[in-house]
Amino acid sequence: MIAVLVLAQGVAARAAVGDPDVVVTSPTRQQRIPAAGSLTITGTATDDVSVSRVSIALRRTDTGRYLSSAGIWVSTYTLLPATLTSPGAASTTWSYTWSAPVTGSYSVIPQAWDNGNRVDPSRSWTAFSVVSSDTTAPTLSIQVPASNQTFTAGPVTFSGSAGDNVGVTAVDVRVPESMAGVASREAVG
Repeated sequence: MIAVLVLAQGVAARAAVGDPDVVVTSPTRQQRIPAAGSLTITGTATDDVSVSRVSIALRRTDTGRYLSSAGIWVSTYTLLPATLTSPGAASTTWSYTWSAPVTGSYSVIPQAWDNGNRVDPSRSWTAFSVVSSDTTAPTLSIQVPASNQTFTAGPVTFSGSAGDNVGVTAVDVRVPESMAGVASREAVG
């Protein structure tokens, strides 16, 4: 590698001759992340002289759309600025905080620039998923029929209640044929 010296206002400055390198450290490949108020994407960037900036593209894999700086999903490849821990250093960590991530599959594509405006040519990406953070099972209470109650004729009306810490979207009632009994078959046939 050859270092180039540039004289700028009487101060010798070393110009970058190699391309910077950037990686994502979190989330990791194929990581499943619980949905929360925000998600911080982190990584490292290195260069032979200095890293001047890092940006990311955040892509929804199901739609192929990119998150814009306005927080909406667009069809155009869009870069979002990351925050550098040590701007201008030869090695730095970076982060980008995504507010209000929604469940789905995503890929993050980082890019780094050095002081010579060279960009990391690798275009590496990391795929990950944001999954529901609801880890509490719903509750169910059956009021009718009572336990071991039998019916001689139909129709039979079922009633009960369901609850959940996040919300109930549906209640399915199923009566296996083995429990339906002969009366059920006779009523149908």
